[in-house]
Amino acid sequence: MATTYQATTYVLLSQSDFQQAVGGASTPANPLGQEATAIASLTPDREAKAAQQAGLAPNANYSINVGSTGSNSSVLTVNAQTSHPQNAAALADAAAEQMIAVVRQSNATSVNDARATVKAQLRAARPKFKQTLAAQLNSFDTLQALADQSIQILERAQVPTAADKPSKARTGGIALVLGLILGTALAVMRRPRASRF
Repeated sequence: MATTYQATTYVLLSQSDFQQAVGGASTPANPLGQEATAIASLTPDREAKAAQQAGLAPNANYSINVGSTGSNSSVLTVNAQTSHPQNAAALADAAAEQMIAVVRQSNATSVNDARATVKAQLRAARPKFKQTLAAQLNSFDTLQALADQSIQILERAQVPTAADKPSKARTGGIALVLGLILGTALAVMRRPRASRF
């Protein structure tokens, strides 16, 4: 079994304030949906870009997994496995950055779409509504900053000091059990049989 190392980057996903600000206070935030969207944003193309950014060869053997730290947690884990500890840490960080870039781009699109909608409403509005819409339009600069802060790296990956696979304890345990079985089988086979008279 090839030796692999695993490193983890932690990403903070705080989309709820941003989503409510863009969609209006009446729009309920769905943390699980936001989490699933963030995880799905790490497409195979993005994974390949992360591998390239981490300095891995195109044919390198690696894996990236994104998950949640809990059912109600806003922290995502980006786990990367490679055959070298430094590459594992670099890959976990690069994959997290790729995911963040996609989510921020999506957020920026949401802000721009909402801004365009308010501009259209402002052009068609009666004079008594123009001031409210103009104030709403000015708030989009703040929303853009909120969009950038809605997902960020909480903790960068540490270079692993021990291999993830093969596990020395697991390998030793298997060797011990197999040794006992084999030793018992040999003892039974070599035991002298009582002769009959």
